[in-house]
Amino acid sequence: LGVKAEALAQVFLQRSAAFRMRRRGVEMRLLLGDDPTMPDPALIKFVGRAHRWWRYVASGVAIGELAKQEGVSKRLISLHLPAAFLARDILEMIIDGRQAASLTAKTLRSTTIPPLWEDQRVLFGLPSRASDPT
Repeated sequence: LGVKAEALAQVFLQRSAAFRMRRRGVEMRLLLGDDPTMPDPALIKFVGRAHRWWRYVASGVAIGELAKQEGVSKRLISLHLPAAFLARDILEMIIDGRQAASLTAKTLRSTTIPPLWEDQRVLFGLPSRASDPT
């Protein structure tokens, strides 16, 4: 602007903005804005695989056969499948990147996901939606 900093009032030299710090694994991000979202590609891939693999299993493909077809272990498929039954609002949060920072692919892989959506919301620290069918 061609103006020396000393010539400006101090109020013009300061910036303030809403932000959040978000950790994902070893990565730390500073997110600017009132409601910053950050889709987690690993988490989206995890949930996507769960749904795809569940469609195969539901159509009658054995897990062992599916594992061979996909080039993965039966255990990996079994770890993913419960994520195919997450509550709709949790799935929407994951896709939009609004999930809790603690909700990662690693968390889903190592957590027993309750079958009832309301219990899932409690587990992941989300508000209750008691009127939803489970």
